[in-house]
Amino acid sequence: MNSNLQRFYDQQSTPWMKLFYRLVYAQLPPVSGAKILDFGAGFGWTANYLAGNNQASTQISKKAQQNEKLPQNNVLAIEPNPEMVANRLDENAYEMRLGGLKTLRELPAESFDLIVCHNVLEYAVEERQKILEEFARLISTDGVISIIKHNFSGSIMQRIVFENELDEAAALIKGEFRHESNFGPISYYELPELIQKRPNKKSIEIETSSVESSPVSDYPQLKIAKKYGICAFNRLQPNEFKYADDWIEKMFELEMMCAEREEYREIAFFQHFLLKRS
Repeated sequence: MNSNLQRFYDQQSTPWMKLFYRLVYAQLPPVSGAKILDFGAGFGWTANYLAGNNQASTQISKKAQQNEKLPQNNVLAIEPNPEMVANRLDENAYEMRLGGLKTLRELPAESFDLIVCHNVLEYAVEERQKILEEFARLISTDGVISIIKHNFSGSIMQRIVFENELDEAAALIKGEFRHESNFGPISYYELPELIQKRPNKKSIEIETSSVESSPVSDYPQLKIAKKYGICAFNRLQPNEFKYADDWIEKMFELEMMCAEREEYREIAFFQHFLLKRS
């Protein structure tokens, strides 16, 4: 595994990474017995969680307390990086395929109840629009698409407050600098603008002519059903604070309390969108 991937992998046990995933799972809709697609699944942390059917939602928790047997989710994870696939977490049963956009196009329409794509599209600049169009084709009529993305304003806040990288923050604001992550340069985008773009039928015919299972028709329009902020506060704190015994619990409550409030959501380090068909 290269050094960037190893650095990311090693953060799995840190309190800030545990908090991030706890927030993500709390914001996902409760599902059981569902067909789920995790695109850009990385090391499979989310796919493994969803395959375990242990969502921390009130609905699921109450059923578990009543000792009801919940049907397992059927999870398909797709990841283009072979090193991440080779080192995936597989405590629970799910399928992982090495692939990308072409793999999406081979899947039948309306075949998933939940699609998750977390911190992926900022690295897929050329394919971003096409990936989202495939999600619109693949999601069921009542299904939900979960998109998490880096938030430019939140990134500026972290550079200034947490890292004290004032020159870097100024360069980012001026468009003179691109933020590098463990996965390469981040290309920030606005999801509402992206989902308003509609592919024309001719372009779809050209793109899908070699894939029998991909229909030649206009893709369904998507709409934003919910919008959350993730990490509005904790990314601004010194890391030494985060090892306190009660830090995760207290910060989780604060983050969830403010996740849908616009003034905090717009400066969060990540933004979480739940999309549905219009």
